[in-house]
Amino acid sequence: MDSGPEKSARKTPLVTIRLEKAVFRLGGSLVFDNADWEIRRGEHWAILGRNGAGKTTLARALRGEIPLVSGSIHFFFDSRDGGAGEGRSWVGAGEIVRLSPDTPQALTGLYGGYHQARWQSFESRESPTVAELLGDIPTSGCGRKRAASARTMQRLGISTLMEKRILHLSNGEARKVAIARALLQHPRMMIFDDPFSGLDRSAKDNLRDVLDDLLSGETPQIVLVTHRMEEIPRGITHALLVDRMQVIAKGTREQILAHEQITGESPETAIDTGIEIGDDPAPGIFLPEPVIRMEDVSITYGDKPILRHIDWEVRPGEHWAVSGRNGAGKSTLLSLILADNPQAYANRIFLFGIRRGSGESIWEIKRRIGWVAPELQGYYPPRTTGFEVVCSGFFDTIGLYQACTPHQSTTARDRMRACGIDPLSGRRMSDMSTGEKRMVLLARALVKDPELLILDEPCQGLDPFHRREFIGRIDAIARQPGISLIYVTHHPDELPESISHVLALADGAIVHRGRKTG
Repeated sequence: MDSGPEKSARKTPLVTIRLEKAVFRLGGSLVFDNADWEIRRGEHWAILGRNGAGKTTLARALRGEIPLVSGSIHFFFDSRDGGAGEGRSWVGAGEIVRLSPDTPQALTGLYGGYHQARWQSFESRESPTVAELLGDIPTSGCGRKRAASARTMQRLGISTLMEKRILHLSNGEARKVAIARALLQHPRMMIFDDPFSGLDRSAKDNLRDVLDDLLSGETPQIVLVTHRMEEIPRGITHALLVDRMQVIAKGTREQILAHEQITGESPETAIDTGIEIGDDPAPGIFLPEPVIRMEDVSITYGDKPILRHIDWEVRPGEHWAVSGRNGAGKSTLLSLILADNPQAYANRIFLFGIRRGSGESIWEIKRRIGWVAPELQGYYPPRTTGFEVVCSGFFDTIGLYQACTPHQSTTARDRMRACGIDPLSGRRMSDMSTGEKRMVLLARALVKDPELLILDEPCQGLDPFHRREFIGRIDAIARQPGISLIYVTHHPDELPESISHVLALADGAIVHRGRKTG
């Protein structure tokens, strides 16, 4: 029978992670000065705060992704054989898994080094299927854990994706596969950073069920990073509130959700309506010919249809919302417009009155289009500055590989000023919040004075304040003459007031097309 110090030595510690007077370095700045935080066994936490407050930075610090300058951070995970672990200053491989909005891009980036790779069939054949990817994960744990993993996979709804190649996944599908891949590793802690963004309603319900399952047990412990209070699952027991890279409050879920910074109104912001697009519009822009015309367009990969018999026109000055569940075909539709998908040449697709394949280059097309998408930021080198990202819009490159002219540099700075992001000019992408990255990408899209602006889930990861600010800027842009919008979102409340038409897809086919009502 165990007794005395021997029994105490094997007792499971009550603390999982402890930060004491911790100070971290982010770029050239010191952040979270003297942060104290203790995560105890059985607790599940939410990290709350506005964009730029430091939520993701603190989550990264838990995994040792940013350097600790002073103070301490200790981990008290049990050893894999079930014995009690002692506090240590390092975290073992696979013990803490962080899933962020950039995780799907990191996953697909293993098999395609540039964002157009998913549309190049000869390259995507080299990428594994979902079944192959998940089958390569070494699983551990008892039969009960493996059964729980199987149940979770089923609830994620990825059984129909198993034979699909990684590079052919939509953004929402890739998100679900990334979650499944993490769960199969049986981590001690999972950090879900904005997990519901990019998912349709059904996928969100499935993920909520998965989180409820995970939160009903002690392991893995969950840390949820979110800006939407309605997304916090019931099983979250505690919360921590951050602002300006400092911990300002921590406590039980109920205590923090009652905090004045959570319940108070977001400050209003003046929207700069002086962003002018198309000061010198291209000749013919106001002619009746459509900006986009698709006639009986069908796209297949192997024997799987992705788009089926699409007939669609976008005329100058029209602003379209495109909706549909994950995997409905939205991303493929946009790839045809952005001149990234070579299957456009086998279809009757006209952009700006010119049929694809009639001799125009993809760069001539891209020069007339601005594009904002969460996936875009994942391909930029982390050290790229905000100014360099904006300037890269002149050349439609991900990264800046040639010098701007003095006029281009002036235009880039004007666009950054109009978007309210002057301070981000010299900051690296790796040191920006999600909201800051999104505004930099908007400025990048606007430097060319595009005739067509494509916004793919542009508010993904934005808090209510920054979401309202972003949508207000889009409405200001839409009021300028000579521009058309295509706006993709799963959230009806994120649609700008300027949206005039709606296109809805289901299983690759159009199920609704026409003027917005209501």
